[in-house]
Amino acid sequence: MTHPAQISRTDNVALRKEIGERLGPSLDLNPVGMPPHLAMLVRQWREQPSNRLLASSSPHSTES
Repeated sequence: MTHPAQISRTDNVALRKEIGERLGPSLDLNPVGMPPHLAMLVRQWREQPSNRLLASSSPHSTES
């Protein structure tokens, strides 16, 4: 789909940077961790033998 107003890659980068700078102060810069109950459920799920293969093959897996 072609948009009627197209901008150059340089202008696109500049716009994204400006938007980020303006939004940054209004965003919470301290990320909130996973709620303890949810973390416990994820740990239990990972410990189940049938799920170990799935958890270890996940791109977001923290296991080594």
